Amino acid sequence: MNTKIVFVSLIALSFIVASPANAAFWSGKDLIAPDSNFSFLQNWKESIQTFLTFGAENKVNQYLHLTDVRLNEYKQMLDQGKTDIAAKVLEKYQKQLDQALAKAKEFQDQGKDTKDLSQKIEDSVLKHIGVLQENLQKAPEQAKKGLENAIENSQKGAENVLHKKLQKKSCKNVCGDGVCQEGVMYETCVGLDCPCLETKGSCPNDCPGGMVVGGPCTYDSYPGKCKITSVEGNDVKFSFEANDASKIKQPFFKTTGGKAKGQISFSVTNKDYLSPVECIRKYGIKKDAVIDCQVDLIKTGTCTPVMFKFNIIGKECLYF
Repeated sequence: MNTKIVFVSLIALSFIVASPANAAFWSGKDLIAPDSNFSFLQNWKESIQTFLTFGAENKVNQYLHLTDVRLNEYKQMLDQGKTDIAAKVLEKYQKQLDQALAKAKEFQDQGKDTKDLSQKIEDSVLKHIGVLQENLQKAPEQAKKGLENAIENSQKGAENVLHKKLQKKSCKNVCGDGVCQEGVMYETCVGLDCPCLETKGSCPNDCPGGMVVGGPCTYDSYPGKCKITSVEGNDVKFSFEANDASKIKQPFFKTTGGKAKGQISFSVTNKDYLSPVECIRKYGIKKDAVIDCQVDLIKTGTCTPVMFKFNIIGKECLYF
């Protein structure tokens, strides 16, 4: 076959695959799990999408999106006990994060304003570290070293590009308030002034029974309103305000008056979920929209301490 014909056919196929008219090809219904014999098709699809993403800044956003997908896949494989496949997914996560950071460095070298991009990288990596640490708590022994390396490499890589230390959330000593603060994970505390972690040893009056490690976890739920402040790709930022802040028991949230800023990232893990684009369009998620939502705040256990839920979003959409 003529080489030119093959080349032109490949380019044409690439544009067909990536065009909005063929968005179903990219939907969650077509996502292939990393343990599938056809996972190479998912890799091929992502490679085409990345190839057709132009500009260093857009490349950074694309790679950051792929790192979110990888962390979802990693959790899925770890939950299924497929540690070998999970380890390969984690390696791919690290490679794609490195690619995002390299493109960010390229954008910096062009002398362009990187303030917004740097903030997005910082927010993403801190979120990733929080997710990795959550997985570390429940991971089998053979998986822990890889997770620890991923946490360290993610932090160091981001700090090298951002030219600053990633700021971990400072904690507040609230020992003696009668509540055992055993569910604190600062990287996932969405910028709130979190209480310091308490155990039977550090605060026996509040934690007489000792600390509950891992699950089962319990939460208090507080309804409120979420105002969308930005929609960038799969990432949605919003401001939250509780309907009745006086009912909030958790000190680390009560001190804010029931207000907070948060972010969710739409993703897909298998054929049962819609794509991020489909979900955002279906539920009218756009800037300045005000949506009924709720915040779940940790009571017991060491799971994610703060989780936001959008009441209108159906189960066919996955976000974290």
